[in-house]
Order: sequence, then structure tokens, then C-alpha cells
Amino acid sequence: MNTSMQYQHTRKNPSPHFVFARPLSFSYTGMPSEASPSTVPLPAIADSDHTKVDFTPFKRLKAKIDAITFTCHEHDTSAGRIAVLRQQIKDGTLSIPSSRYGKSRYGRPCLAIHDPSLRDLKVLIETFWNSKIMRIEFAIDAKLPDGSNDLWRLDELKEQLRHCLFPQRHQRLRKALRKRFVKASNRYRKDALGSPMPDTQIIWESPECSDQMALYVKTINDGQSVGQPWVRMEARLQDSGPAKAGLDRLGMLPHFAKNLRSYLAPMFSIAADYKKAESIGGRGIPPDPWYRWGAQWTGNGQVKLQPDSEANILVGTALNELRDSLVRIPVPMAVAHRYHDWIDELTY
Repeated sequence: MNTSMQYQHTRKNPSPHFVFARPLSFSYTGMPSEASPSTVPLPAIADSDHTKVDFTPFKRLKAKIDAITFTCHEHDTSAGRIAVLRQQIKDGTLSIPSSRYGKSRYGRPCLAIHDPSLRDLKVLIETFWNSKIMRIEFAIDAKLPDGSNDLWRLDELKEQLRHCLFPQRHQRLRKALRKRFVKASNRYRKDALGSPMPDTQIIWESPECSDQMALYVKTINDGQSVGQPWVRMEARLQDSGPAKAGLDRLGMLPHFAKNLRSYLAPMFSIAADYKKAESIGGRGIPPDPWYRWGAQWTGNGQVKLQPDSEANILVGTALNELRDSLVRIPVPMAVAHRYHDWIDELTY
């Protein structure tokens, strides 16, 4: 699918629940690593105010590819082949996805890489350029400065995002429901905002597709405790999700990167309370709907959400920085010959 056409469809048919007062804008002052959001100062948010997201105490948001699962040949999963590939992969962690009853959960042999660097992605694209992507995770992390380990601030930011995130703006998640993980039943249940959930993963999941949006405090990485926890927002494209995004094959990653922000930004949309409305179908607004349901509640489409422009600019800047790094990955010759119709788009 042509990702640019899909985004045009999204822009022409935005969610009826999300209305932008003005378009988001970004300012650049040099190289991509020096990209900076608008110079408008971010106002400080009062403690326990969940009508707006406050990124002020945190360092610049950083976007990354957290994990990719892709198909491979049967011999690529042998111990000897895995050892050779791990010698080529310097930064990420290469593994074989967990199986069910001795068979791959994806119905075919697969490999997975976690925390890949740009160098690792280059190696994988050159080796597995025609492999089908079964799952890919894009993460945006918010870390405290100076190695701070203030769990209260992390939990407070997570609660703000729990109320304000509105991934339903994306066409694939327009009917998504917010759920929380319940350890007692080992299942996800519908999430009500009655009480804080500091150590629980929150997801937005749609009955129409398998794509997800996740929110949690990252305390463990590759089975090891991290020295400094952080808050993570994570968009998960899986099953048909990568193909719908125009990312069917691993070799298409540099091409998809050109439209990365435009495709993923709606999944990371952040709202700031409701726009004023006096009545809903003549019945009036329930008391404190934001603190009971957050951005999840839109009065059956009759209540509009106020976008958090400052927070969305920071998110968009992080996605732009990731895009600018991914488009620099060289395209293998085999990919160039097969997809010559869009190779010229990468040279700009």
C-alpha cells in the first residue's frame, strides 16, 4: 500500500473526536540531532492535574525502534547460523521468538531483534531484505535528567498520559478501548480511571485489528533491571499492521521512514481536556467525566477534545529525529532493483 496515499486518506477523514485548533509546527536549527520544538515555554502543571501532560521535568523525548520480528528460512534458526548473526549484530539482542507447542506462533520460522542500532538495522536489511515483518514496535521514551530515579514523577507522568493519550485519532485504532493488565487473572481488562495503576501496563486495543498502543514505566530490559527507569509510549504494528503501513518487507524500512511521522503521530496523539459543551443530547455532561474516563470518553462523538499542542510538538520532533536517522540507511542493491520505482524518493 502506498503510505502517502493512506495518510492522505487519514488527513481527509480525521477522527470526529479530535479537532485541531491549529496545525502542529516544528522548528529546526541545524542538523536533525539539533532539532528543537517551538520555543514557547511549557507551563508547569499542578500536581495530580491529569488534564494536561507535563514533560517539563524530563529530558527531550527520544523515539526508537524497540523490536522487530521478521520471517526467515529454517536454517537461519539453527544454532550455528544464530551464532554467526550475533557476531554481526553488535548492539541489539537477536533471538528466536517464543514458540507454542514447539511451533512458531507466526506459522513460519522467525527471528526477532530487540534494541537494534542503526548499524544493526543496516546488517539486517542487507541480509534479510525480502523478509516479511510480522511485528514492529516504535517507542517514545521520557527520561528524567541527571540519572534521576524519581518514581513518583514517572508514575505521575504515566497517569497524565493514561488520561490524555488518544490513539483513536489513527484510523487503525479509531475504535480502540483502553485496558489495563490484571496480574491476578493474567489478562487485560477495561481500564477505568478510579485509582492509580503505577505498576500496570496500559494498552489501547481495537477489535478491528491487532495493532496496539502501550503505556508503561520501563523497569526491566532484556530480563535485567535498569538503573534508571523511564516512561515509555509504544506503538505496536503486528500481523497485518506493518503491511497496512506500507512496511511489508524489511528492505522497505528506509522508504517507510519518509512517512514515519505522518503515519505514527496519530497513534501518539495527546489531548488536553474537553472543549466546552453545555449538553450532550439534551442530558448534560456527567460530573467529572475526565477524571472518570479521560480522553476515552467523547459523549458518543458529541464532545470534542482539545489537543495538547505543546506535547504533540515534542512527540512530533522525536519522530522526525528517528525518521532522519532511518532514511540514511543505505538501500541494498537487491532492494533497489526490485523496488526501483520508489528508490528515487529516498534521495532528497
